[in-house]
This record gives sequence, structure tokens and C-alpha cells, in this order.
Amino acid sequence: MAEEHSYRLFKALVREGKMHVIPTLLPGRLKQGLQAVLLYPFKKTLAWKAVGELKFKTFENYSKVRVDEERRIAGAKRQQKHNFTYPHN
Repeated sequence: MAEEHSYRLFKALVREGKMHVIPTLLPGRLKQGLQAVLLYPFKKTLAWKAVGELKFKTFENYSKVRVDEERRIAGAKRQQKHNFTYPHN
């Protein structure tokens, strides 16, 4: 799969110090990808517009999930800090 190849490349770049972290690959849709490939000879880069729009929407949703998850983790850490009990002597 293309994702496996990309992740192998990213991991190598991180090991070599050429990247700081391994990026998250956002999934696309087969339909938009196939349409773009087939329409490229006629529409050129405009054929990829639907792919880009879908990736943008996917990124927006991913970002919202990440922010919500980070808030949940921060809240849990704050709660854990306040619930700390001192050991009895």
C-alpha cells in the first residue's frame, strides 16, 4: 500500500534527522482519486480539486478531534493532580 511506503520513508527521514516527527496521513476516498487520475489529461491540476477539498475537510475534522482529545487529557491530568492523597505515616 502507498501508506506503508510513505511511513517507511517518513521513519527513515526522522532517523536521519531530516524530519522531527512522523506526520499523520489523512485518508482520502478512492472515488475522488480515480476521478482525478482519469480526468487529469483533460482538466490538468483542476482534476485534483475534489481530492484537495476532501483532504481539507478531513483535516478540519481531525484537528477538532485532536483538540478535544488534548483537552480531555489535560482535564484528566488536572483532576488527577487535585485528587492526590498524601501517604499516611
